[in-house]
Amino acid sequence: MSGLFPRVSEPQIIARDAEKVFESLLSSGLWNDVKVPQERDFGLDYRVESIADGNLKGCEFYVQVKGFSHIPKAPAVPISVSTSTVRYWRNKILPILLVAIDCQRRLGYFAWFDRSTELPQEQKTCTIRIPTDFELTDSRLQRSLEPYYSDFGAAFLEARRNTFYRKLFSDSVLMMHMLLQTNNNLLFAKGGPADERRRYLTHYFSVLSVFLHDVQLYRLGVDFTGNPIDESLAAQLQQIQVLHQRMHHGAAPQGSQTTFIVDEDSLYGSLPSMCAIFSEITLFFRKRFLG
Repeated sequence: MSGLFPRVSEPQIIARDAEKVFESLLSSGLWNDVKVPQERDFGLDYRVESIADGNLKGCEFYVQVKGFSHIPKAPAVPISVSTSTVRYWRNKILPILLVAIDCQRRLGYFAWFDRSTELPQEQKTCTIRIPTDFELTDSRLQRSLEPYYSDFGAAFLEARRNTFYRKLFSDSVLMMHMLLQTNNNLLFAKGGPADERRRYLTHYFSVLSVFLHDVQLYRLGVDFTGNPIDESLAAQLQQIQVLHQRMHHGAAPQGSQTTFIVDEDSLYGSLPSMCAIFSEITLFFRKRFLG
């Protein structure tokens, strides 16, 4: 009699068989595949990392598996996906591999998700076609992953570099303002007490130190090679670093605080050079983004 015991549906059986087939098609020595727990599965079944010479080097991607009891001979396998899932995939950072599994013949076909897919707001589902030319094997997946991940990596690094540019532009504008303010203060303090001049210079040095600290932090992993304009920016930032080091003579504790010990002559003499450098940095953004 039906209803006396829990039943396993045909789609559930196919989905489980598809996962078993998928895992069997990936060699354990080449791929570290981790199943996404069912309660956390929102349209992605696996997270996979490639293994090279026994080493995990951070080359990862997601996998969505779609099982079929049998896939007939055809140029492509159509799979239906909700548009909400597609939008979710587009927002993921890692590449996404789509796999169609033929449970009867125990083989699979694959394609990389195209992030350029545009969907009307009112559309509820869409059809993605996985070519049957791309049968899932270790060697085929490795060959397809290399250029794909290379392009993805390049795009990711470029995005990280643009994030650094935005931060640098904002901070450079503030530094130019600080330079002008310092010059004006020194002009009005000319002939006044030495302590007043020292206070303006020390304040400027503190702001410059924070600027350089942030630059070093934000430019981690940002590559400036291969582009003459970017290389010139790196040279300008290095020149600021050198001038800053010449100004700094150490630090002195004052109660619970620490005060910079600066070479006032070196700091004062560097102001024109600093103005010129930050002007060049501002010019860099025109060359880099406006042509």
